[in-house]
Amino acid sequence: MFTAQNVMGEGLATELGGEFIDSIHKDMLALVDQFGLSLIDDQAESEKGLIGDGFRFNGRFFSEEEVVEAFRPAARRIKRDLREAGYINFRDSSPAGRRLDRHGFLWADFFVLRGYNAHGQGA
Repeated sequence: MFTAQNVMGEGLATELGGEFIDSIHKDMLALVDQFGLSLIDDQAESEKGLIGDGFRFNGRFFSEEEVVEAFRPAARRIKRDLREAGYINFRDSSPAGRRLDRHGFLWADFFVLRGYNAHGQGA
């Protein structure tokens, strides 16, 4: 996989490399045949060294396990907030439910809770 910067437009990242195709994706597999492309079985013994699922935040790679572990404090907080909020709908809610509804939460905020700075480094 290679990510090129600014090729398709200023500030855009463009993937210029291999892509995964599900084994049941008939249209993509037909294109592979049509253009005479080769496939790599990512489950083959020769591919065991591949990096599995992961995520990038601010240029740093995090494994799935690291993301799950970093999210645990936020998940506990969300669970507590939901329990305190009780039943919420557009007509009726508790004071805790209204506070929760007004709370802005970015998905990656949990990294701030863990002390990561803008460069993905722990504090």
